[in-house]
Amino acid sequence: MRPSPARWVLPVLACRPIAEFGAERPRPEEYWPDDTPLLAEGLLHPG
Repeated sequence: MRPSPARWVLPVLACRPIAEFGAERPRPEEYWPDDTPLLAEGLLHPG
């Protein structure tokens, strides 16, 4: 059985790599993947 796309999408959108929460590789907020949909929308519809 193939995993549903939600099983792939939700962990990315919920990712908050914060040291206080135990992230192995903490990242500054501007590098969090939770804005991926906005980035994709901007690439599809620039301007």
